[in-house]
Amino acid sequence: MSPLKFHYPYHTPYLNCHNSSEGLSAQPFAAPVRLILCRHGLSEGNASGYLQGSMDSSLSEEGHRQAEKLSLALAGEAFDSAYASDLQRARETAATVLRRHPGLQLKEDSRLCEISSGDMEGLHFEILEERYARELKILREQMPDFITPGGESTRDCFERALDFFAETLPREAGHTVLLVSHGFLLATIINYFLGRPYEQMVHDIFGNCSISEIICRSLTDFDVLRLNDQSHLV
Repeated sequence: MSPLKFHYPYHTPYLNCHNSSEGLSAQPFAAPVRLILCRHGLSEGNASGYLQGSMDSSLSEEGHRQAEKLSLALAGEAFDSAYASDLQRARETAATVLRRHPGLQLKEDSRLCEISSGDMEGLHFEILEERYARELKILREQMPDFITPGGESTRDCFERALDFFAETLPREAGHTVLLVSHGFLLATIINYFLGRPYEQMVHDIFGNCSISEIICRSLTDFDVLRLNDQSHLV
């Protein structure tokens, strides 16, 4: 398959990196898809300082305030479709946004859930450093196929997210699509869009209730127009 084409308006090292997933179709969509990617608001788990992963957690008071500001920032958008992880913090954020888009139904999809960290979930980070020092070291070394005890690998997380995009984007041709998900899962996707390989993946890209905007012409041709915009939260 030919290298992915991507166009990023700022000078970044991503521009010299290419990434691909075997079997992806380079067939152009009938019309470009405009993706608005948002991370959920600050959750109770975020605020408490423990690893959430695939655990469910509601928005904190601050998270609800962030979601309301996100809703105001996106009030002028003409969304055709809206998708979210089926975890509560993402559903609550998306529902807040959609209050200003009456009649638009939220579609939940488990493929958009956060990476599962298995036995490490629900533990404060200080405890994680004590009990799972080896696992954390491997994770920091960017080993895409390493599976946390009882969890899943970075590659597993990325592949299920990519499966969602491969199934969904072609039928959303010509549409503006809202997608609310989680920090790590969105990072795997945005690193793909920016052509960065697993081994050089940047994790901490998305702040709570940030907005990113991507124009997708096919599964291998896209423009990243906005990344981690939190100006509406100021």
